[in-house]
Amino acid sequence: MIRTILFAWACLLLGTPTFSQGQGSPASVAPADCKAVESASACKSFNEMLQSGDEHIKDALDNPRHESYVCFRSDDDIFFLVSFWKPDKDAWLPSKKDSLALTQETTLLFIQYRDGVDDASGIAHFVWQKPSDDGDVTGASQGDASVNSGKVQADVGAAEISLSYSFTNSANSVTEDTIQIRRSTKRFVETFAAKGGKAQFRNTGHCVEY
Repeated sequence: MIRTILFAWACLLLGTPTFSQGQGSPASVAPADCKAVESASACKSFNEMLQSGDEHIKDALDNPRHESYVCFRSDDDIFFLVSFWKPDKDAWLPSKKDSLALTQETTLLFIQYRDGVDDASGIAHFVWQKPSDDGDVTGASQGDASVNSGKVQADVGAAEISLSYSFTNSANSVTEDTIQIRRSTKRFVETFAAKGGKAQFRNTGHCVEY
């Protein structure tokens, strides 16, 4: 599943003229400070994968055109990665809905790892938009999302990044997973709820930005 997701992500980017490949030199990916993110097992798993040169981690993080977050649960060996392409200053196009607004297409990759192996993954295809040349940039995707279909829903704003997707749980019913990342503090809240129902439980933790 994860190879299919990464291949699809690469094809989307290669097929989109907005993003040019090979600009700049790859950034050095530093290990996470496990004390700072208040995570033992999840942070250890990430650092082990990083130090072993894991291709999925490297492809997502080792690119200066990406903005990426690796987020760790405090009490479980679970972490997730969110990575998206930054807006290209030379690729803005007039919006089809508003002649003053500007847009450009982009993609966001989500991968969750449990006990050191990939557990869930998906792609959000969304649109960067700003109301004018000097307006604030935001990104948003449309439609329902399910990791079973390889898709997530995403909103990227100046203050927060939000992700959501649904999955079939062990009781064979549908659960909605919603993640909010505060960009200033790098803290996140993950909420699980029955589809269309109230929140059942939640996880919190810290992220590292790459």
